Amino acid sequence: MGCSADKIAAVDTDHVASRLSNAKMEDLQRMVEDLEVKTKEERDKTQLLQTRKASVKTRAAELKARVQSECQALSDVIRERRVAMETKVDEAERMDIQTIQGMIFSCHERVKNASSVLKEAKNISKKTNDVNFLKMSEEVEGKIEACNKTFSTLPAGQPESRLHNLDIDLRLTRVELGQTDLGTVPSNKPGLSAPVICKENCRTSFDMAYIEWESDDSGGVCEVQCSKEDESTEEHPIIVQNIRGNSCAVRGLSSDTRYRVQVCATDDNRVCPSESITMETPPFFFRFDPQTAGKRLHLSERNTRAVKGDAIPSLPDVPGRFKTSTVFGDAAVAGGRHYWEVGTENARYYFLGVAYGDVSREVNIGEAAGGWGIERTSVDTYKAHDQGNSHDVNFSPHPEKIGVVVDYDAGFVTFQDADNKKVIHTFKVRFERPVYPAFSLWIGLGGISSVLTLHTGVSMPLGTVP
Repeated sequence: MGCSADKIAAVDTDHVASRLSNAKMEDLQRMVEDLEVKTKEERDKTQLLQTRKASVKTRAAELKARVQSECQALSDVIRERRVAMETKVDEAERMDIQTIQGMIFSCHERVKNASSVLKEAKNISKKTNDVNFLKMSEEVEGKIEACNKTFSTLPAGQPESRLHNLDIDLRLTRVELGQTDLGTVPSNKPGLSAPVICKENCRTSFDMAYIEWESDDSGGVCEVQCSKEDESTEEHPIIVQNIRGNSCAVRGLSSDTRYRVQVCATDDNRVCPSESITMETPPFFFRFDPQTAGKRLHLSERNTRAVKGDAIPSLPDVPGRFKTSTVFGDAAVAGGRHYWEVGTENARYYFLGVAYGDVSREVNIGEAAGGWGIERTSVDTYKAHDQGNSHDVNFSPHPEKIGVVVDYDAGFVTFQDADNKKVIHTFKVRFERPVYPAFSLWIGLGGISSVLTLHTGVSMPLGTVP
């Protein structure tokens, strides 16, 4: 009986072991299958990562090639501008030295002539014959008077220097170049903080505002908004987006205008604006550009007065000089609304307008593509020139001063009597690139020269129409 019990116990043990073994086998099988699935997924993931790695290398190579190409192109432009500016300085130096050397030579000649006369005067005092002395002294006195007259023709002060009128300031260009970047990885910070504008570091020119700010998120993205403080205007604000950094130059502003400026931190669809500040652009200021002036135009009063006269043979044939009696202003308009005035009280025949910088130098502005303006042809008659097309415009009395309004973005160029704001003519233009103030002069009846005088850096009068 004991043996039977032992046998039954052994059978039960084997049965339990078999059941446990089968269960363990099933568990192991499931684990193996799960591991095989995960191993396959990991192999697929590895293959995908290898593909992404190759794509990253390809993209990096493409970006590096583009960076090298763009930087090389930028270097070529900088090198070209450097050569052009150095050439301009060399030419101004040569002309200044030539002018001064001519004055030195004239001084030497006058000193030489005066020394000869002095020597002759001292010699005749030794003559014993009174008759000869009287005769020779009268002749020497005449020579002395002639010498004194030549001395009186010496110009007062220092000769005007062409180099003195040249200058260079690339600070804003360096700022813009310093902002050039591919961008950085966006920050994963949970919130945005408002930038703080550094008002003491902000500044303006007639068509540009430079803004600096501080931000807690050094890798964040910002945008700058400039809107006119005058709420009666319907103009949209100027917005510069996707700024990575803490400064920005906003271009295309109107001169003599107050702007409300804000810097906004952005992240996807969220915006966190700074407190706004007010910035004011100064009035549009420029002078006649002597490098473009035709050889029959005489500029004076620090290049704010132009008179047509005899040709100046000493002027070099530099690129950009007009063959006609035409001259550009030395500042261009590339956006916004701007105003200047021209004194015409001593002008009989003249042209006032604007033109692209690459307009033909062989003909008068308005006779070819790229120029717009008015030409006075008689006492109360003008011609409106529109890129080679022209028609008569009657206007009287002749203004002593003409105001010019250029609204680059709206596409208007308006000429008006600066005193009573009566409009002479308005052009509607779709500008494609920056335009320069342009002027021409002709000799009046009886050989009377015409004179134009610039009045820039002045505010636009109230009530001025577009």
